[in-house]
Amino acid sequence: MFRFLSLLFVLTISCSKNNEYATAPKAAASKRTMGKAAGESAAAQTTQSQARTGNKTAPQKLFNAAILTQSVQCLFCHMRVEGDVGGLHFPSDSELHPGTGTDLKITGTLFATNDIPSLLSQMDIASAYVSNYKNSGLKVFPTTKNAAGEIVFPEVRKNLISGKTKGTLKLGSTVIENQHSGHLTLVASQQPIEVSGEVFIDGDLIIGGPYTGLGTVYARNIFIAKDLKGTHVPFPFSTDPKEAQREAQTALSEKKDGLYLFALGQITVGFPDRGVLKRKSEWHSEIMGKDGVSVEDPPISISAYKALGEKKHCSMALKLDADSSSVLVNQVDAFLYASDYLLWRTCDGYVLNGGFVSPHVALLSGADQGKNVIRYDYRLRAGVQAFSLLKEFFEKD
Repeated sequence: MFRFLSLLFVLTISCSKNNEYATAPKAAASKRTMGKAAGESAAAQTTQSQARTGNKTAPQKLFNAAILTQSVQCLFCHMRVEGDVGGLHFPSDSELHPGTGTDLKITGTLFATNDIPSLLSQMDIASAYVSNYKNSGLKVFPTTKNAAGEIVFPEVRKNLISGKTKGTLKLGSTVIENQHSGHLTLVASQQPIEVSGEVFIDGDLIIGGPYTGLGTVYARNIFIAKDLKGTHVPFPFSTDPKEAQREAQTALSEKKDGLYLFALGQITVGFPDRGVLKRKSEWHSEIMGKDGVSVEDPPISISAYKALGEKKHCSMALKLDADSSSVLVNQVDAFLYASDYLLWRTCDGYVLNGGFVSPHVALLSGADQGKNVIRYDYRLRAGVQAFSLLKEFFEKD
């Protein structure tokens, strides 16, 4: 099975003569299986233990898992997840990819809105399993439901965000305060992007390179065409949740860098490969069609987008074409929320320091667990100010 894991729209960074470039063009037209009661109790104990860490700010109730997705047919393989995982609407064993669970390790708990397939629950891949979790105590899933009463991802619309953000996004002479109308390309080489508070890009965002500061950026679609790294980040956190919580408090007091990215549409990391979603051999053909999902192109020409990326040596036996090889991203220090999908195709592994929320996900790296790592940002449980405009979909009981 190809090592596909998650869809991720691309934040891109490019370099000019002085190695810094920023443009803002106008917008274009079975280790332990828990039942329901045991699982609810365990989650409540987790929340109580967080409250005992001495937080001056009450623990945030949204995004308490390293992964939250409904792409559960083939996602669970060839990666290490440091934190909890939430899956919506697991299929039956017969509908899972036969390689599900291969080379997978979850240091935390695997939560599900329904029954976890026995193929997963009988494997020693997670510290605990909780089926039919009702979101009591630790908030893992959205609180939005469909007409049948099933938990679903919320429909976040532009009017929820527009005119409500207060913050700054800066690179060189380009300074965005609160909100920007149109597409935006931020490309950093040595001088980092500076972020503070919350900013809304009313268009597509291309970003990458080093950054500094702590903040949230909302955009229509996000493209990451280059490694996106914080200058001073707290990762990795301890795999012991209590110790990780203490480390998160320290990281907040020391004002370590953190980036939280939300896309009304899609997040693509690397090259926007349309074929990835259509090749049945890679098991993600169902991402296309069912919900009208399609791969968007970046707001600049493909040749210009490729020029922003980094072409790296690929040692894995993946058949990457010239386009995909020209934009390889291996590390992103950010928590990602994509309303439609998250796409990340790379080589020799990926490291996501933060986590992600996305209904549809496709990750392909050609590497095994040791090089494919998703680390949860425990600051989300320690009161960090992030994604404030999304709280209504995850906090209300």
